Amino acid sequence: MTTKAMKVPEFCAAHQISRGTFYNWLRDGTGPKILKVGGATRITPEAVAEWRARSTRTSTTHRQHNAA
Repeated sequence: MTTKAMKVPEFCAAHQISRGTFYNWLRDGTGPKILKVGGATRITPEAVAEWRARSTRTSTTHRQHNAA
């Protein structure tokens, strides 16, 4: 079974964020990588996994630096 790429509203609902937050993250370079299909924006499961791993590393590093 193949998991299909998510639409932006699906990604936002799954991560309990607003569309505005999603697009702010894209603008800031902190969001997941996106795939453009025609005029539609999609987020692949691989992009979500990479984004989560990157976000976790960033959060952990930030906490470690603040604790010092």
